[in-house]
This record gives sequence, structure tokens and C-alpha cells, in this order.
Amino acid sequence: MNRSVINAAIAIAICFAVNMWQVGLARADLIIDDFEASLIPSGDPIGYFSFGTQLSDRGVSNAFGSTSGTNSAFYVINFNLDPGFGVGAAHQGLSLALDPNSEATVNVRIQQGPVSGGFIAFRLEDTDGTIIRTATSQLHAATSSFTNIRQTLSTINHVDEAGTTAGLNWAQINSVGLLFFDQGFAGTTTVVFDDLIIAVPEPSSAVLVSMCVLCWAVRRRGSRNRLGK
Repeated sequence: MNRSVINAAIAIAICFAVNMWQVGLARADLIIDDFEASLIPSGDPIGYFSFGTQLSDRGVSNAFGSTSGTNSAFYVINFNLDPGFGVGAAHQGLSLALDPNSEATVNVRIQQGPVSGGFIAFRLEDTDGTIIRTATSQLHAATSSFTNIRQTLSTINHVDEAGTTAGLNWAQINSVGLLFFDQGFAGTTTVVFDDLIIAVPEPSSAVLVSMCVLCWAVRRRGSRNRLGK
């Protein structure tokens, strides 16, 4: 077989392998928790903490159906009148390096007595104590039906607490979670959520094409050197 054809075939194979490796990494979303192994009737699942003076109860239940086609467990939090963003839940002790271009997603529903609805904010904290959340003008609305909520991490930029170093350190994220707002409802608000995920961005097609060209060029140069050309 013609050597150039063999070289081209090898280059294409290398390129395909590199592309699959890159896409595989890009789609390896970081699931913060889906709660499937944490059926705790009362209390926080392992690794989580809930907070707020108006918090009345919390636990993990599988009594809310499914959001993913299989049986699902859900983190359930009940709280009474909350004057602001004083009630929330977060997974702590993560030691994550996050890409600001990644996307936070969660499936959530909120019930307020006979009325459905409420708002949530994503919450991030780094290891020096800086805490940021979704800005008040960008709060995510939820109803009594499960809603998939998404937000690019770089747009979560309202500073709730300043740490010892200014700004959020994306390379040292200690916790990822949610804050809840009840719109002034005086009764009990029930928040149910599942599948809190950080979705890693996929590489652009231009990057993948460039890697293909580079693989081909390296392979071709190596072949020419062996032939003494």
C-alpha cells in the first residue's frame, strides 16, 4: 500500500482517538449529588449542610416520583417565613477547581401551602470564605412542578461574604449549593431538589479540528524524517 495512504490513515486514527478523549473529558459532568444513596428521613445527606434560623426540617426522600426516568431520591427542606436568603443547603468540603464557563444545573420544585412558587439562587464558596450567589435580579423561579434550572458559573457574581482574599478563587471551591427565597409567604415552604450538577463545557469544533491538523502534521513530519527527506 502507498506509504502516504498509510500515513494518512494513521493520522486520521490518531485524530479520532484524541477527539474521543477530548469529548469524553468534556462530557464527564461533575455530579455534586443525586442523593440516590442517601435516604435519610431526617437530617442532611452525607457531605451536605443546611442552614437558616427559619429552617424547620430536612431529609432525603424518594416520594416525589422521578426526574430522570428512574427512581429518584430528593433532598427535601421545609422552612417558615424567611426575610431574605437566610435558608439554604450546600455540599461542603469539595476542594474543586471549576471552569467559570461551566454550567450549574438542578431540578427543583417549590410548594408554599396551597400555592406553588418561589425563587432559588446558586451559591458558591471558596476555601478562604468568599461566598457568591445568583444576583437578586437573576433569581430562578420554580413552581410545584419540577423545573430544570441552569446558570453559567461566571454569571453567579453577587458577593454575599468577602473572604480573606478578594474575589472567588475558582481553583479552590469548597462548597456548591442553593439558597431559597419564599417571596414573603408566612406558612411553610417546601423545597425539593435533585441532580445538582456542574456541566463541563465541550471543546469547540475549531479546537478539535486544530488538534487533528496537528496530529497529521506531526505524523507526516516523522515519516519524512525516517525517509531522509
